[in-house]
Amino acid sequence: EQKLFRAAIESYSQSIEADPHSDTAFLRRADCYYELGEYKNADADYTQSLLLQSNNSHAYFGRASARFAMGQIKPALLDTDQAILRDGRNAESFVLRGRLNEVDGDTQKAIADYSVALSLAPDLEKALLARAASFMKSGQVERALADCDGAVHLNPGSPTAYLCRAESY
Repeated sequence: EQKLFRAAIESYSQSIEADPHSDTAFLRRADCYYELGEYKNADADYTQSLLLQSNNSHAYFGRASARFAMGQIKPALLDTDQAILRDGRNAESFVLRGRLNEVDGDTQKAIADYSVALSLAPDLEKALLARAASFMKSGQVERALADCDGAVHLNPGSPTAYLCRAESY
């Protein structure tokens, strides 16, 4: 909670020593590693958490995020699919899968994922901005502009939203 990730990692490591079957300790330690940009360590701990509790959408989402950060697009896509299978109401999972689909070259799948995210969380600015970028990429400028306008409406102080709108114009 205090963003003291190194201290938290040490405490989670002690917890794991005391109980090596604690999927939660591995999960939380993985989150700390991720926050520090130590993606290989995060991946390893998310994987260990999943070995202990295979139905955890948070662990799949975290591992997908770590793998995306390491450029492992296909494995990250598989993990987002698993996260969504286990918790299909998490808009963040659809945004992540959209970003992965975009990087993988499938703009239409990305747009579909961002649209699902927005159906679950209509005020999710990053989903609007990401979908706008995908619309722009696919030549759907009017739709991009509508999403950029939506982002400006949601967050009038966002320079990114105004930039999005300017690029659409």
